[in-house]
Amino acid sequence: MHFEKHAFISYAHIDNLPIREDDEGWISNFHMSLESLVSMKLGENVKIWRDNKLKGMDIFSDEIVQQFPKTALLISVITPRYINSEWCTKEIKEFYHCATKNIGVRVKNKSRILKVVKTPVALDKIPPEMEGSLGYEFFKMDENGRPKEFNRVFGGEAEQAYLNRVDDLAYDIQELLQLLNKSEAEQPVQVPGMDTFFAPRKVSSIYVAQTSYDLSAERDMLIRELRDHGYTILPDKPLPIIEESFKQEVAHYLQQCQLAIHLVGKAYGGIPDGPSQQSSTMLQNEMAAGHSKASGMPRIIWLPQGLQCQDERQQQFVATLNESEEVHYGADLLEGSLEDLKAVMHDKIQQLENPGRKEELPDLETEKKIYLICDARDREQTLPLRKYLISQHFEVTIPLFEGDAATIRLDQEENLRNCDAVIIYYGKGDEYWKRSKANELKKLNSLQRTKPLLTHGIYLAEPSTIDKIELVTLDMPNVINGMQGFSPDIMNDFIKKMLLQA
Repeated sequence: MHFEKHAFISYAHIDNLPIREDDEGWISNFHMSLESLVSMKLGENVKIWRDNKLKGMDIFSDEIVQQFPKTALLISVITPRYINSEWCTKEIKEFYHCATKNIGVRVKNKSRILKVVKTPVALDKIPPEMEGSLGYEFFKMDENGRPKEFNRVFGGEAEQAYLNRVDDLAYDIQELLQLLNKSEAEQPVQVPGMDTFFAPRKVSSIYVAQTSYDLSAERDMLIRELRDHGYTILPDKPLPIIEESFKQEVAHYLQQCQLAIHLVGKAYGGIPDGPSQQSSTMLQNEMAAGHSKASGMPRIIWLPQGLQCQDERQQQFVATLNESEEVHYGADLLEGSLEDLKAVMHDKIQQLENPGRKEELPDLETEKKIYLICDARDREQTLPLRKYLISQHFEVTIPLFEGDAATIRLDQEENLRNCDAVIIYYGKGDEYWKRSKANELKKLNSLQRTKPLLTHGIYLAEPSTIDKIELVTLDMPNVINGMQGFSPDIMNDFIKKMLLQA
């Protein structure tokens, strides 16, 4: 069906009031930015229109309704005033009615009604006609639980966040308009310039789990980068708030994906209404772990570096992620920066796209390989230990400390893949560093190793800390106490395990 107009912006007059003299108003700026971005993405001028509300009030106009059959999409700017306006909500109902009568409200499971949430409102106040429609939040909750609006006039981070979110909306509008212009018999929509990223492509859809508010910006950046490379991102609409329906939707999405990515933050997040009372983050992880066990789908679980959780429930969830193989089944558990996550993500996609590995030549080396994981600050301090191990006819490798994140990550995986034993040198690195390195050992099964790991150990070095003292006091297994200085005697048990297992 041909539409004369691409989209209509439905809004309340009060939400376009300027907050300073040289400001044109939030809605006016939004309209201009969106129309420009969609036009550039489509490669043609688009017609996005709205009622200018020159009378300074919200008045329902029959003239507007008469244009709805000729309009492809409705964009509702949700605010407290909008929800309380009889005329604004009537515009949604009338567009829904017109859409139902022509080609339907949904096109290939995507709603023709999009909601731009400028100011948060209660979920039960959202009109039922918008159920399942894509939502775009133009705010972020601060540490005090107050919404901070994305607005160009604020400049800085607020302006950048605003432009990023408008770009996300423009991308989805472009896809919807392309879908509307294609028949069911035609090929799926191709994003211009992205059809040759991988050929043939083995990864088409990636599950990026919905997360708590504190990581919403990071999730948006990740989705934006993946979409720029032509991947379909699921879920592509809000998940249900009822637990049973929530699980059904998540299972449906996971079946379509070749990779799942989970971002775990400091906040516990929303809880779907149901018997488990688990957060949506926990439920998605639980279901993805089960799907991974059944299908072999790989996953990545990312925690920001230095994560500190105030909520006891989230503290317990993070602790379980680190300790339980069942909870992080099939996943690379990563703690670090967002760039670290991106590097691992692209490495994982490359592995999925190019699963064939060259047959390795037989290892003619008689020396067993020890991977000594240490902090860059401990490099010189490890010399006595390395010198001794080499004298015992072991090949010792330490990490790369220079290079980009992707190169360092690949070197780490290669060393973990090929070594016979691992020693974590716990010196100047803090407890968080030690825990993150211990988590690396949990991923060995996903690295396509051709031989079992003979043994591993944690070497304790100066400075002395409470955590190190507790490891010794509790007589934890595989702990090598070198806090009093290096001595060959402290390596006896480790060497014996190497020789006995070889």
